[in-house]
Amino acid sequence: MHAAFIRFGHGYEQSDRGRCEAFDGFEIIAAPLGDFDAASRDSRIFRRGTGNAVDYGSHAIKLAKLSGCSGGLYILMQHGGGREVLAVPSFGDLEAAILAMPERVQYALLYTVWQTAKNARNEAQDQTAQRWATAYKNKRIRQRRATRTRGPRVEIIPEWEIALKAEVARRNIKEVTS
Repeated sequence: MHAAFIRFGHGYEQSDRGRCEAFDGFEIIAAPLGDFDAASRDSRIFRRGTGNAVDYGSHAIKLAKLSGCSGGLYILMQHGGGREVLAVPSFGDLEAAILAMPERVQYALLYTVWQTAKNARNEAQDQTAQRWATAYKNKRIRQRRATRTRGPRVEIIPEWEIALKAEVARRNIKEVTS
């Protein structure tokens, strides 16, 4: 299963940065626990038996399809950081199963899927940044200029390539000294 964040936006319907178009073109099929009105925000406060509560009031989530298209589901999330659209491939009766759930369970499921994808994205970004930082520190970054047939490239030199060059150089030195 392949899921990906496909659109982002600033979160305001209208602002000095223009209109946010991240949610345009989607047909909302479920909006568990409402939108951003006060009553909906209050419905996203989950109280526990001990009196404590978990507050999801800042996160409105919706399940949607692309208008005029069949197949494929999308999770539309609006929170303090803006708007995000996560594509979730539809299989079997996933849509019907989600729509049959109570609203609180729908919200929890969609939020969990979105949060899991977000955490995976953040982890991948952190690992990539660490990989490039290590390559920079070890002087394993190669930059190639653009030619007529290809564009410029920046890449990490694989460790096996460095080891191979070192082995070839060692053999050449050994042959010269022999």
